[in-house]
Amino acid sequence: MLFMVQVSCSQDLDPAGRKHKNSHFIVAVQFQRLRSTHSQTIYGASIFFGRQIHSSLTAGIGCEVSYVERLYTHNKSFNIFYFRPIPIYGEVRFISQRNSRFVPYAHLATGMSSITYHLQRYDPIIGSVQHKNVYQYGFFVNVGFGLLFSVTKHIAPSIGVSFKGFHISGNPYEINPHGITLQAGVVWRPD
Repeated sequence: MLFMVQVSCSQDLDPAGRKHKNSHFIVAVQFQRLRSTHSQTIYGASIFFGRQIHSSLTAGIGCEVSYVERLYTHNKSFNIFYFRPIPIYGEVRFISQRNSRFVPYAHLATGMSSITYHLQRYDPIIGSVQHKNVYQYGFFVNVGFGLLFSVTKHIAPSIGVSFKGFHISGNPYEINPHGITLQAGVVWRPD
């Protein structure tokens, strides 16, 4: 699946005919706690580099690293240890009311996850436990909303909630942790 966003805007000119500086770069660092539909908690951190392309729209790229030592599943014949998804994604943020101390926003991120984990499986035919390191790739999605608290012109702490899936797939045999994520972080605008 691919999502496309097209934005058109005119350039503002001051009376002398020069362009206003209306695009800003942002860096957002967030710490996250995902509560999956299997009652599992996965912690992670992400960084996002974006550029304001319209007064209410920011687009950019980001990366996240999450980890849980043991991932529980409904299948009792195998165990998953050292689960580590690393998604790389494109993100769009819709920001409203920029001139307020409290700024709500919505975001949509899609990309690909690189997932590694250690699989421990009990084979009833052989009667022994097999060990295997697994490397997978999957479709990543994160959609939600949040609130920025403008402290200064350049720094804004943020909180948010979203739905996240590390490996969206139609295959019921693949590992697919997904659920509600709570996020807290800070957004920095250098210019």
